[in-house]
Amino acid sequence: INYVTANFFRNRDNLSAGNANYSMNTSLNWRNSVGSVCWRGVRSTQVTAYVSEFESNLTVALPQNDVLGRSSIVAYGLTGQTELVRLKKCVLTGGLDAGGFRITPLWAYMEGVGSSVSAPERIQNSWELRAFADARFRLSQNLTVRAGLSASTFGGRYFAIDPRANADWQYGDNVWTFGAGVFSQYLHQVGFSDIGLASNFWYGSNGRVKPQRSLDLTAGWQRKFLNDELTVSATAYFKRVVAQSEYQGQVLDIITSDYDAQRSILISNGYNAGVILEVQKSFGALTGQLSYSYGYAMRRHGGEWFRSITDAGHQFKADIDYEFNSHWSAGAGFIFASGRVYTPTRYLYVIANRIMSEYGKRNSSRFPPYQHLDLWATYRAGRHSVNLSIINVYGYRNVEIQYFGLNSHSGHYELYRQYSLYRFLPSISYSLDF
Repeated sequence: INYVTANFFRNRDNLSAGNANYSMNTSLNWRNSVGSVCWRGVRSTQVTAYVSEFESNLTVALPQNDVLGRSSIVAYGLTGQTELVRLKKCVLTGGLDAGGFRITPLWAYMEGVGSSVSAPERIQNSWELRAFADARFRLSQNLTVRAGLSASTFGGRYFAIDPRANADWQYGDNVWTFGAGVFSQYLHQVGFSDIGLASNFWYGSNGRVKPQRSLDLTAGWQRKFLNDELTVSATAYFKRVVAQSEYQGQVLDIITSDYDAQRSILISNGYNAGVILEVQKSFGALTGQLSYSYGYAMRRHGGEWFRSITDAGHQFKADIDYEFNSHWSAGAGFIFASGRVYTPTRYLYVIANRIMSEYGKRNSSRFPPYQHLDLWATYRAGRHSVNLSIINVYGYRNVEIQYFGLNSHSGHYELYRQYSLYRFLPSISYSLDF
């Protein structure tokens, strides 16, 4: 049997952070489009063609000048995999991924009273080719081992061979999982850490920004209860990271005619570690999931350790759904998580009418905790369904961005915080299955 599916997604978001009392306003808008066509056939064969585009525009409005920072990435390609060999205790699959990229790292343009300045727009065009093979061996009734190998190249300049393996061992009612693997990454995502804003942009590996490599180790435990209706699991992970890119520049750095984002890329080594605990109920009228995770990420550069921008901290999530009958169901979801890390401003100086900032240790502070409660209800009738949901029901104001600005009334520089894009957001959707 052959299946063909097509998917398309497009969205646009806008955020503006400003106040009449402050002399610097910041706005950011995102635009994202994704499209794909997938064919599935015999022997687990799957081929997918895709194209995606992401663009981010950052605007800093000052009394005398406006600065626009723009970045974008376009990705397109073809991926495929198929089952090569199937034996009684062994299954071998293989595949090939081929993709191209057009990347515009952060590029700045400034215009103001009587002048305009544009930094050079540095566009990166490259491609990636990856071939892989995976084998699954059922060594006994209780032990399954998987092993894989991938070979890749980025632009014909960088090459990598990445092995991986994991094992599932069932002992009584318990299932233990162990895994290890080496992974290479050629595209890097970096962003500002001084305002905490999700203003990330992309970079491809080049002469200065090398490919990132990591060694991943995982160990997990799982057990089912209540006639397999309830699943309890725990996972611990450790990742050794080599040559990760982080951005050490500040927002106001883009207000220069020779701005080059690559000069502010910091290359560091370090590690990620954490635990994930989950309880899930998948059967019956009442279903849901509870989870808690804690993760930390440390990096080292020039002999100094600091938190990575990817440091997650604590996160608690709860989702519950109740099916009243064949037509109606309702549910709720709650999340409480540590705030994003950022680099705090310790001191501000005014020298020759210019504002100079002195920052604290990189990523040494956090935003207030992030939280929101969502409610939803769904009505189904045959192939038709209608969903009504409310996001952030109690209107909690999560902090999205912060910076120091001049209060025009008091004449003092003060901390300014911009809160979430919405207090609460209602949504309605209609679906048709065919």
